[in-house]
Amino acid sequence: MVFHRRRGVGRSRSGGQLGLFLLGFQILQFGLDNIPPITLATLGLNCAVYVQLIFYPQNVFPLSMACLSYVQVCYLHEWRRLFLAPWFHTSDMHLYYNMSSLLWKGRKLELRFGKITFAVIILTFAIISTVITLTVSLAASEIMDDASYLTECAAGFSGVLFALKVLLSYYDSSSGSLTRVMFFEVPTRAAFWFELVLIQLLVPNVSFCGHLAGILTGLLYVKGAVETCSENNRKTH
Repeated sequence: MVFHRRRGVGRSRSGGQLGLFLLGFQILQFGLDNIPPITLATLGLNCAVYVQLIFYPQNVFPLSMACLSYVQVCYLHEWRRLFLAPWFHTSDMHLYYNMSSLLWKGRKLELRFGKITFAVIILTFAIISTVITLTVSLAASEIMDDASYLTECAAGFSGVLFALKVLLSYYDSSSGSLTRVMFFEVPTRAAFWFELVLIQLLVPNVSFCGHLAGILTGLLYVKGAVETCSENNRKTH
């Protein structure tokens, strides 16, 4: 999930660490030998950023300097946010939910595409999803006549995860297959739309714009609009 906060409202990252213990337990259950290298490295990077092994200490590079906001990027030209926002999480449970999702999606897709191609996909999606998030935020502010879409500050890996979800729905299933979302069976290649709405209803403080941007990023890839070297590598195998 991509959580957002209103500009000027801080969020503590020093609370309980239940999410880290749950994630560690899940990794042990999954088995390190069963996690492909790029998936493991991506998971490790997200965790390292959260526990501030990379951007340390917090008062030098806090979440407020990394989260994604239209105003801060497009008006204040803080371009670093385009590259940093996906790798920062607002809480231990936020990190846990996202990395648990990455374990399953990453393993399937990395085994399918190969580690080099999958690494390029991850990096490409991380950048493109943030750019599309800003575009969606601007469109939402105009359509809803609500300037808060321009000032809310989002962070998290969910944009990439939703894009990966789109890839899984196209490359890991047949066109007529069904997937269960809660109590409903829906077409697999449309399941991410149902999850988008469902997550927003169940967890209202997540960034709808960030999740939608992830879906659009994935659709651009599977429809051929996003040309990366990963696509060229896949065609040569």
